[in-house]
Amino acid sequence: YKILQISDLHNKKFGDNQDVLIQKIKSIDPDIIAITGDLIDSKSYDAEVSMQLIREMVKKYPVYFVTGNHEQWSGKYNSLEKELKKYGVNILRNEHV
Repeated sequence: YKILQISDLHNKKFGDNQDVLIQKIKSIDPDIIAITGDLIDSKSYDAEVSMQLIREMVKKYPVYFVTGNHEQWSGKYNSLEKELKKYGVNILRNEHV
């Protein structure tokens, strides 16, 4: 059973449409993906950059997300959570799976 843990992406781009990171994820072929905070950067948040990655990941893998400090500091956590849920990401708050 493979768990891929990703954190501290800070809204970075990994090639066009996140292709570089998506190809790396596909090569690992995890059973689940856990995003453990700081998907975004609190100072320069571009939702589309993050959602490009999310949309591709959820096509094939169950994705779980926990909040990082940059999500808290951004003041945009509620809108981010709404977007993540829209794509089927499992948000964990004081929960376990």
